[in-house]
Amino acid sequence: MSGDDDADSVRAITPLDCFMERADLIASLLTGMRRAEDFRAQGAAYNTAHSQQMAVDHGKAADAELVLSLFAFTPEHLKLLGSTGIENLGEIVCHAWALNGGNNEALIGWFRKPMNALDGQTPAALVRSGSLKVLLLVLRQQLEWELPKRSA
Repeated sequence: MSGDDDADSVRAITPLDCFMERADLIASLLTGMRRAEDFRAQGAAYNTAHSQQMAVDHGKAADAELVLSLFAFTPEHLKLLGSTGIENLGEIVCHAWALNGGNNEALIGWFRKPMNALDGQTPAALVRSGSLKVLLLVLRQQLEWELPKRSA
């Protein structure tokens, strides 16, 4: 009978399970942040006054934790985004941070400000809707236009 109970029972979620889920989220965000850093390294045009600071100070687990706390995702939203979406979010945050001169308050404002390139939506709204590929494309295009002007 105990064999039947084991097969039919639902395993309780332990703190370790939650930690592993959190660890997976952090790992995905860091993957995206590193992808942004690799993007920056590929072209001299993406070199800003904050690029060195970005390489040294950002792309760490504490930064990923901050991103998760800023968005306060629900389990359902995390499921919608999936691992790839979370990676894209990490890249988005890293690029947006560079565009905003390494200023965290400006970064938060960037996520809240409606953008013409997003049909008047905010970047935060696109994150919430799961439209991260669109946001990432727009952001990469913005990087190509903005950063060369700043370094000129």
